[in-house]
Amino acid sequence: EVESMNESVIDTAITVTNVATALPTTALKGRKEIIIYNNSSNTIYIGSSTVTTSSGVPILPQGSFNDTITDAIVLYGIASTGSNSIRVLEFK
Repeated sequence: EVESMNESVIDTAITVTNVATALPTTALKGRKEIIIYNNSSNTIYIGSSTVTTSSGVPILPQGSFNDTITDAIVLYGIASTGSNSIRVLEFK
């Protein structure tokens, strides 16, 4: 965690499989923005806790998603196969 002038950044490495996984497991309190980076060779899909590979928003290999999103919203990731390395950056 890096803190500077009342701002924080937290980076987290997460493994996503074929079971919906919270991104991240515990959100940064007061979060204002999130970046999710797919560090794997498989497409992952993000959405609600009921996300599937058919309903989720795809993040291609080496692709990313970013948005202004508070800690009250939990995003989940799922993949059709493998143990997929995901990186999450949260900012407040």
